[in-house]
Amino acid sequence: MADETVQIQLEGGPCAGRNATVKRTGDLLPGYTCQGTDYQPTAKVTSDGRVIYTTKASQQKPPTPVVRAAHAHGGYADLQRTVNVHMPTALHAAQRSNKAALQSLARARKVRL
Repeated sequence: MADETVQIQLEGGPCAGRNATVKRTGDLLPGYTCQGTDYQPTAKVTSDGRVIYTTKASQQKPPTPVVRAAHAHGGYADLQRTVNVHMPTALHAAQRSNKAALQSLARARKVRL
């Protein structure tokens, strides 16, 4: 039997309802991948002659969750604001505290035991 193209219809997964074409080799129909999901041929055929392909549940990849720490920077704009606004304010406050502590130590009387 010669190689021929076969019209397919995808069911389930992210590509449900889409039509595509695959190349049959001998009596075998190949698998098909759409948007990272693998589809396999079934014995079902639509009324217009398209072979129905369904997803293989075991090969579907779960979506990767987006995890963001509570005090993490959301992007370059947040980082830039922290460096240019919050950091100089924090440094200035630390310098004032250090200066006040040194002044109070200088004024304090020495204690002898």
